[in-house]
Amino acid sequence: MPALATTAICAPASACATDVRPPKALPCRPCARAGLWHVSAGGIPALMLGPLAVEASSRQLGVGAALMDHALAAAKARGHRAVILLGDAPYYARFGFSAAKTGELVLPGAFERDRLLGLELCEGALSGAWGMIAPTGAPLPRTKAARVRKAQLVPRVA
Repeated sequence: MPALATTAICAPASACATDVRPPKALPCRPCARAGLWHVSAGGIPALMLGPLAVEASSRQLGVGAALMDHALAAAKARGHRAVILLGDAPYYARFGFSAAKTGELVLPGAFERDRLLGLELCEGALSGAWGMIAPTGAPLPRTKAARVRKAQLVPRVA
């Protein structure tokens, strides 16, 4: 299932942990990324955030927090009402995530209940949520660039 959005934060090439670089070095390289996925939280549309990953050499620099802020702003700007994740409650609490509205939600397979966290981007978005969190497979919005690429691949008949 495609992600709604996958965001990467780049670091300057000078911040590389190693001096081994491809012959044509890019001005930056990804050092963190996060994905947002369309899910149904017991019948309530939401986004599932994850994985959020930060390269070891970029940890403790605020990169993860910046990426989280960017992902949540993008979700809100696109009109989404709630974001759910499975993670460390003390870390994600600073972004407003808590287990307060996820107590009746379940994931397939084993998981630690106190790590299932939710954030309402609109007040009451997760009120009454219960049941299985499942992917919905909601399609990505078509961008102009994607339409142009597709048009270039389709041969025209004269």
